[in-house]
Amino acid sequence: MNDVDRFADSLLGQRTPEPFRPDDDQVAQMRAAIELQAARLGADDAVPDADFVARL
Repeated sequence: MNDVDRFADSLLGQRTPEPFRPDDDQVAQMRAAIELQAARLGADDAVPDADFVARL
């Protein structure tokens, strides 16, 4: 399992992901995972915390 896989797994489990330094491709994958998780929650206000996204 790679870093992005662990990140997505943490999101699905609603756990805090372990920090790592993503490259540009990984950042894009992580953003997609965040958007998918927000959509999965099914609420318009189900967006990630702005501080969390800023730390990415």
